[in-house]
Amino acid sequence: MSKSSGNSVYSNDLLSSGRALAVRYYLGSAHYRSVLDFQDGVIDEAEAAVSRIETFIKRSHRRLAETKFIKELPQDLMKALPAEFVSAMNDDLAIPAALAALHEKVRLGNLLLDEEDLAGAATALNEVQAMSEVLGINPISWSKSGGDSGMASALESLVESLITERNQARANKDFARSDAIRDQLQAAGITLEDAADRTHWSVS
Repeated sequence: MSKSSGNSVYSNDLLSSGRALAVRYYLGSAHYRSVLDFQDGVIDEAEAAVSRIETFIKRSHRRLAETKFIKELPQDLMKALPAEFVSAMNDDLAIPAALAALHEKVRLGNLLLDEEDLAGAATALNEVQAMSEVLGINPISWSKSGGDSGMASALESLVESLITERNQARANKDFARSDAIRDQLQAAGITLEDAADRTHWSVS
């Protein structure tokens, strides 16, 4: 991007184009020797990429909670980083290759969860969190540090309110209203997952 070529963007416009974590992902997605190409849709693509990581982490924590497979992320992140990620970072900070390794591990982790390979999924979860932490895009760390906290809090409050209304509709056997709420959330990119004790949600 450059002002002389007419494709520059002001920082306040960039930051208002999506949540901070997605903007950070976009800004860090290119090799440092490359020129960033900003155009319509790039922040949406970054948001989709971040959401895939975030959804896998949340899904894994829900499934692995209270099992013997859940692991603490080691303080020495090098112990949790896969070889292909380390190789990419050591290759003149090849961030695109490092991100490819991250997303491949997310894909594999979801597959392991589907197959109920909880030991493998726990390892994949630690690797995904470690890689995300190194790249500064770990959604869990951002949540704890208050990044996007206002928007996240508002979203959570809204979704939980709709889930409560949906649960009440189901209890009243008003399935038309229940389905309408589910479809409304799905259209907004919110996926519901009904469990025995409660309804979980994630950004799809």
